[in-house]
Amino acid sequence: MRIGTRIFLDKLRGNKEFCCSQFDILEIQDFVFPENLVHGIESLHKEYHGLLKSFNGEITIHGPYMDLNPISMDESIKQLTFERYLQAVEVAKVFGSKWIVIHTYFSQIHNCEPWYQDYWVKENLLFWEKLIPILEREEITIVLENVFDVNPEPLKRMVETLNSKYFKVCLDVGHCNVFSDYSIGTWLNVLGESVRYLHISDNDGIRDNHLAVGKGNIKFKDIARNLQKKEERIIAISEAFCSLKEEKEGLNLLKKGF
Repeated sequence: MRIGTRIFLDKLRGNKEFCCSQFDILEIQDFVFPENLVHGIESLHKEYHGLLKSFNGEITIHGPYMDLNPISMDESIKQLTFERYLQAVEVAKVFGSKWIVIHTYFSQIHNCEPWYQDYWVKENLLFWEKLIPILEREEITIVLENVFDVNPEPLKRMVETLNSKYFKVCLDVGHCNVFSDYSIGTWLNVLGESVRYLHISDNDGIRDNHLAVGKGNIKFKDIARNLQKKEERIIAISEAFCSLKEEKEGLNLLKKGF
């Protein structure tokens, strides 16, 4: 298992030595904001390049999600989403990254409708079929991150149907604990080999608190046991809102199986 942390430029400025020496992966999250995609790529890359000269690990990118929706019934929103994702691919190329994290946009509001999960799968397939050839050409992998998803089945159906090694899953264990009635072990078992990336934080099961590992009620020992057979190829990124030392300690516990 390779371990890392989420960073914004301000976080890296204040913690450069620790971030560069203690983590295998740094996930840059500045590009979740559209403004940085439109106007900030060059300036952000210039400063990151200077700060990361001593970093020998891998950079990954969290893609945009503000006000986007790949399965919107408004065609203009869908088109803007496509354009933003193309920009995210360009960001990955500039930063030399092979991984982009993208949200699933599953809606718990619309999930009350009996047709919604099939609609979600169908519309996602139509959207992503247009991007997969670009990902394959650039050899960049998108990992879809569960957010409000209530169960893993729609995501499994979609990823298996697309059947591309450049389109996989980022399992956010905190989101599972808050928004799904299925255990995190069930999510891992159902999604199987498509899970290549993890977002790690703890919470109380009510709110997405982004606590340090062990400070909430997530059963990380069970997760560690479930990961034993696949842990070598997994990327685990801490999204805990705590000290970097606590982030590193929590990831090491997960890596060692507690």
